[in-house]
Amino acid sequence: MANIPSSVPHPAPEAEESIAAGFIFWMKSSRAPLSGTPRRNSARPALSALPGPPTRGKLNLELTSELPGNVLSLSLAPENATLEAEYFSDADPEEFAKRKPLLWFWQMFDRSPIGTNHWLGIRFRGMLGRHIFGHMGMGVKIYHGVDLTYGLT
Repeated sequence: MANIPSSVPHPAPEAEESIAAGFIFWMKSSRAPLSGTPRRNSARPALSALPGPPTRGKLNLELTSELPGNVLSLSLAPENATLEAEYFSDADPEEFAKRKPLLWFWQMFDRSPIGTNHWLGIRFRGMLGRHIFGHMGMGVKIYHGVDLTYGLT
């Protein structure tokens, strides 16, 4: 990655250049995951690509043996979850709905096994933050565990 001092911790070169950087590039360059229409369809496919039980394909709602996987798969979709801000009376529901999928994506990324990887996480949250916030300065580092609810303008 360009212009990052060597004193800053890095993953192994092959992981940095091909895998982690590729994931960030895919998220940045692919219109569907972050800016696609509708955004509510963005978090589930991207999160289901992260490590964990298989969550792709059509759900079989008839088999109780598949119930845990079905619950996980459905829980990755932001429309199947409620966030704290939805309980606040002063949150504008229309404005919040625009960012809810991205906030859900942020939270689920942070709670995934790769969310605690500082090198990837700082870059991922910085990239995602540019789609959530009205303005974000350069060089912002947002570490694991930062929960966002909503903001007022």
